[in-house]
Amino acid sequence: ETARGSVRVLGTAFSVESWSDGTEVAVERGHVVVSASRNATPVDLTRGQAVTLAASGAGPVRLIDAEAIALWRRGELAFHDTPLPEAVRAMARHYAEGAIQLSPELAGQRVTLVVQADRVGPALKALPRILPVSVYSMSDGLHIVPARAADAAGQ
Repeated sequence: ETARGSVRVLGTAFSVESWSDGTEVAVERGHVVVSASRNATPVDLTRGQAVTLAASGAGPVRLIDAEAIALWRRGELAFHDTPLPEAVRAMARHYAEGAIQLSPELAGQRVTLVVQADRVGPALKALPRILPVSVYSMSDGLHIVPARAADAAGQ
């Protein structure tokens, strides 16, 4: 049970991640029924499916990599064609060096990578190797911004 909804277990392995603006439920194996509120229409999820619950209700059911759901048990975070803001938000939970500021201009970027949860800092700082971004450490935390043309050209 979270502020955004409830999950009823029906013999399964699943994950629930809750943020201030919503909750994501993902099923590794089995079956769960998810409700965005006590009066909302329940959403059935089975292996490899996920849904996000928000104040406005349940979003669409999405297909995901069921094997990636359990990686956190081994201390890994996996992202496959994941929106960069979603990946950064997940990594921020494991980043102990301060806040992470992601430029809104990067909302359309997507990322595929596997990161050791205890190595999130170096992984974030290495993002310019795989995305057109620049990463700066500042007094108020880590800033991820679009790469300037000179940065992208390697100058």
